[in-house]
Amino acid sequence: MHLQAARFKQLHTALLNAFDLNDLETMMHIELGVDLNHITLGDNFEVIVRDVILWAEKGDLIPDLIQGASAYNKTNIALQEVAATFGEDWYTDVAATVTAKQLRNCLAPEQITEMASIGARHRMGGSARGMLFAFVDQEFYTRLEVHRNPRDQVESDLIALNLAAQLKDDSVPLKIWLQAAVNRLKHGSASDLRPFEKALNEVNAIILSGSPR
Repeated sequence: MHLQAARFKQLHTALLNAFDLNDLETMMHIELGVDLNHITLGDNFEVIVRDVILWAEKGDLIPDLIQGASAYNKTNIALQEVAATFGEDWYTDVAATVTAKQLRNCLAPEQITEMASIGARHRMGGSARGMLFAFVDQEFYTRLEVHRNPRDQVESDLIALNLAAQLKDDSVPLKIWLQAAVNRLKHGSASDLRPFEKALNEVNAIILSGSPR
């Protein structure tokens, strides 16, 4: 999700005011568990801070960045003001932000368990896996864990998809995967198809609820 330009500038200025490079590296490691060198290769501190904010936007981690930074430096007034005033109205598209939050973990654990068992029988964790991810962002796909057991693979994929919400291109990988799974199952057993259709309908309903009226 993207910050409004004025809010991006406010956060950028506050972080510049609150940290030097060493403190920023330490804060990112302690509060967010991230190596700063994995986010940016910039050699200018203003660029480095900009890249950190862009990284947080891309991963929908702006709240985590603000919370972590303000917790690490409790005495900086500008940073504490950011933490006190931050909200969904900071984003360019509030509806999209709400939708992303609703999409994350929208599938219940029992749904994932049921679909994993069915999917394993239909080779969704084996030979059909590539087809299910054919239209999903390939960078996202290549980062997924690989398992030998087909059922474990489907379950792992569904957990990752359930956590992903929307990607940087605003695509919803869970929706894409579920649609491909429904297409694969629609000529087979109705009982096998039903959980996937139900999940797809739930995802579509969330996306529709966040669309402009």
